[in-house]
Amino acid sequence: MSLSPEILALDFAALRTLKLVYKHRSFANAASELGMNPSSISYTIERVRKAAKDPLFIKQGGGVVPTEHCGRLIKRVDVILGEAEQFQDDEEFNPCRAAGEITVNVSSYETMLVLPNVVRRLRSEAPGIRLVLNYNFGSAKEILLSGRADIYLGPQRIDTNGVYGEEFLNSEQHLCMMDPSNPLAGKSIINLADIRDADFIYFEPRPGWQQAPVRYAREQGINLNRAVVSSDAISFGDLLVGTDLLAALPSRMAQRFADRLTLKPFAFETGMAEHMYWTASSDRSKLAAWVRSVIKEEAQMGQ
Repeated sequence: MSLSPEILALDFAALRTLKLVYKHRSFANAASELGMNPSSISYTIERVRKAAKDPLFIKQGGGVVPTEHCGRLIKRVDVILGEAEQFQDDEEFNPCRAAGEITVNVSSYETMLVLPNVVRRLRSEAPGIRLVLNYNFGSAKEILLSGRADIYLGPQRIDTNGVYGEEFLNSEQHLCMMDPSNPLAGKSIINLADIRDADFIYFEPRPGWQQAPVRYAREQGINLNRAVVSSDAISFGDLLVGTDLLAALPSRMAQRFADRLTLKPFAFETGMAEHMYWTASSDRSKLAAWVRSVIKEEAQMGQ
C-alpha cells in the first residue's frame, strides 16, 4: 500500500507534538513544553490532521479533547518514538552521563516508602536525570497511553495490551490503626466482629479503590462505616489522634505513625500487591529501563 504525500511529509517532531498535545489536552501547554509558540503547534497539528484524515482534537472549554481515532494513533506514535530513540543510541548506557526526564505516576504509598531511596540513588548515580512525580488518580492505563506518565507505580492491576508491565513488585499486610485511647487498643489482634460497627477513615488513592480489609469485609456481607474518605495517607496520623476512628494502611506505611497511634494486625488476610507498568516508548529507552530497575530494586529491598 502506497503512503500519501501527507503521511510521508510527517517527521518525528510532528509526532512528538501530537503526543504532547494529547498529553496536556492543550496546544498552549504543549507549546510551552517545547519552547514554541501556539501558532507553530497549530500548524503542525494541522499537518497531522491532513495525514490522518481526522480532526484529532476538538475544542472543549479552555482546552481540547482527543477524538477516538487520535487515541488509537497515540499508541502507534508511542512505539514509533521509542524505536526512534533506539535508532540514535547504540552506546552502552552510563547513568552518570545520562540526561533526561522520566515521569512516574505514584500514590502516597510510593512517596513514603519507595521514592526517597530512589531519589537518593538518582542524585548519587545519575544526577542528570530529572524525576517528575505525577499524582493522577485515574485509570493507570489511560495515564500511560495519554503520555501523562512514562511509568505507573501502584496497586492497580491493568490489562497490558498497549503497555508493558512488571506484574508484581512486593506485597504486605495491612495494620489496623487507632488512637491509644481506643477500646480496641488493648486487643492483640483485630477480627471482623471488632470493626463491624466502627467508624473508619477510608484510604482511596483513586475513586472506587477498595483496600484489602474493606474488600474482605464486603465479601462477608459487611459494609464498614465511612466516616472520612481521603486520598492522602500521609495525613492519617493527624486525622486519627484524639478520635474513636479506625484506619487501615499497609504495614510499612502504618509503622510511620507508631509514635502516635496504636497498630494492630487483622485476624484475616489483608495483603496488598504493588505493580509497575510503562509505555512502549519507555520500554525501548535505556534511561527509562535503568530508572525502572532502580525502582524495582528499592521497592523489593524495603520489604
